[in-house]
Amino acid sequence: PGLILYDLTTSDPAATRELAARAAQRGLSYLDAGMEGGGAAGADAGTLTLMVVGDRTAFEGTRPLLERFAKHIFYLGPVGAGHTLKLIHNLVLHTIFMATCEGGRMAEAAGIDLRDMIAVFNVSNARSFISEVRFPRHILSGAWDARSRVFNLHKDVSAAVGLADRLGTTVPLGAVTRDLLAAAIGRGMSETDFSRLYERFDEIVADLEEGGRGD
Repeated sequence: PGLILYDLTTSDPAATRELAARAAQRGLSYLDAGMEGGGAAGADAGTLTLMVVGDRTAFEGTRPLLERFAKHIFYLGPVGAGHTLKLIHNLVLHTIFMATCEGGRMAEAAGIDLRDMIAVFNVSNARSFISEVRFPRHILSGAWDARSRVFNLHKDVSAAVGLADRLGTTVPLGAVTRDLLAAAIGRGMSETDFSRLYERFDEIVADLEEGGRGD
């Protein structure tokens, strides 16, 4: 009793609320803390963003510990909101990644260098974390080391689309992203670093379109 638990995973908020209720029955404080801020590199640098919900007193008492690895900490209120916002964040993030891959392949087909497209994006309105960090650091560099698997992206986007269905909202762009990631997994890319989705984007789209014609 008195133990304070932080759940930093990317999880279904329905399961989060169930775990919080079970913890409360045992005198434990369970706080979900959706975690973002640059992935593994952000964790290494201590610059993560946390979306914390649950017992406010427990949160304030442990905040100094969170500040050791998180730069931005938001308290959002009700249990489940932290994991909900994390799923929404990842839905948007991964959709932007796939859209940037699509634009890059189109630019290259038109004879425009990918580096030039990214340079233009980064001083224009299409800039994003994807264009400013992911593409220069992990794709244009040839490193292909974004340090997360295609499986993880598919898991997160699928969970977000499922949550949207339960909320009665529509996420058509997210659903397409989920399907593209599923097609990549169908190509054996489940354990592949997700930066390589750009490298094989045309094949993945072809598989998705072929599957659609088959239906």
